[in-house]
Amino acid sequence: MTDPFTIVHEAIWQMLENHTPFTDLVPKENRIKYTRKSSPYVRDASVADMPEIRLIPGQAIPHPQRTSNSSSILKRFEIEVRSGNPFIGEVLYPIEWEIYRALTKWAATLMALKWNHKTFVKLCRPTQIVESYESLPKTSPIGWQSVWSCEVELWFTTSDLV
Repeated sequence: MTDPFTIVHEAIWQMLENHTPFTDLVPKENRIKYTRKSSPYVRDASVADMPEIRLIPGQAIPHPQRTSNSSSILKRFEIEVRSGNPFIGEVLYPIEWEIYRALTKWAATLMALKWNHKTFVKLCRPTQIVESYESLPKTSPIGWQSVWSCEVELWFTTSDLV
């Protein structure tokens, strides 16, 4: 049985990859995934490697035994966009717009996910998008990047966890 964090992580990727305007802007090899059995290809990025998208884990706030019979955890995920381009309207904004459009049904999609034959996502919401202009790492092309933060609240019956 797959763990709930992986289930949510893969569902977010699936929403992005099911949205053709997003996949038209971001080549498959530039969608860096960390949930596959093999390690993602690590490289010094060049202009050809841009734009690059990563979905990474953020903070988590656990609440074991939150009520008399349930437990929850607030899990944060971050979608990182590295444009490799200094002009916001050429790469960054179009990708941000398509991420926004791809995630319009995310509440219904995530709240339908099941673990242990039960739905477990009770809340999902974007929290912020932070944009910056920099080169990370220093060997990469200079350009705009953004980090989309979102929270997903997972609830379980405590008896299912023990």
